[in-house]
Amino acid sequence: MCNKRGIKNSEEYLKEALKYLNEPITHISISIECKVPKINAKIEEMRKNIARILNINDNCVGITATSGEELTEFGKGNGINVFACVRVE
Repeated sequence: MCNKRGIKNSEEYLKEALKYLNEPITHISISIECKVPKINAKIEEMRKNIARILNINDNCVGITATSGEELTEFGKGNGINVFACVRVE
């Protein structure tokens, strides 16, 4: 999508992925590791947006973030590591 249409909004990617999932997502847990950008100030906004897109309660979306404290390449500022675990019904 990015190469073909230049889409950079992650909401569009999530909506596209949901087209291929036949069951509704009931819970999602996301763990983010990066030095930059600073994520903590955006967690609540991200949580609400993800809940809105998935059409679930925002208390069913968990997000944690760490700077990595320079222990990994992500913690040194060389990218962002994200792990997501979803529960479907």
